[in-house]
Order: sequence, then structure tokens, then C-alpha cells
Amino acid sequence: MPIDLPGTPLRKAIKASKLINGKLTEIIKQRKADLADGKASPTQDILSHMLMTCDEDGTYMKELDMATKIMGMLIGGYEAVDAVCTLIVKFLAKLPHIYDAAYKEQMEIANLKAPRELLNWDDIQKMKHLGNVA
Repeated sequence: MPIDLPGTPLRKAIKASKLINGKLTEIIKQRKADLADGKASPTQDILSHMLMTCDEDGTYMKELDMATKIMGMLIGGYEAVDAVCTLIVKFLAKLPHIYDAAYKEQMEIANLKAPRELLNWDDIQKMKHLGNVA
């Protein structure tokens, strides 16, 4: 279980998340005002749609929930796994000395393992070259 201590990546991530959620909440409030004033269209984008649509009970989504959903869409749409894998292969092909170092590292670890033995956390921690590639 992660522990929220000052100076840790977790603390920085929490702080960044709060900052982004705050900015998104400001945008949501502004859009809500623009919709009320007729300056924005209910079909303008996903945010307007979220603001104008209620559930079957007639309840509208809370601003924080909207910010969280939008954040999820932003993160999910930023880099997909297949795009990252493609870029890794592309750059390894362009930098054969990096590929060779990563390959050598992988083979050294593989040679220490019994046949069909799976990697463990210690093995992954030894992957300095591959860790820098990804």
C-alpha cells in the first residue's frame, strides 16, 4: 500500500492531480456559466454533454466527478500502449548500441534463470538498460 510522504513521487502525483482537477473544475464552472448565458452549445463537446445530461433519477453529475472523468479521458488518450511499444521498437532500431546493451542485459538475466522460470521483482530491478529504454 503506497504511503503518502513528503517528497515522494506519490505526493507529487497527488499534488499534480489536485492542481489539474482544480483547473478542470474552473473550466467546468466557466462552461456551465457559458451554457446558461447561451455562449456555448449543449452539443459543443463532451463537457457540454456532461453538463446537460442527467441520469435516470434526474441527477446531474458533480463537478469533481466530471473533472475526474475528463482527466481519465485525457490520460487514456495521451499515449496508448501500442503507440509506446511502436516508438520503443523504432528507437531501438535507430540506436543499435542501445538495443545491444539491453539485449545483453536480458540474456544475462535469462541465463541465470532455470528453464520456464518466471521473472521476479529482483530480476526486473536488474534491467537498467531496458528500464531506460521504456
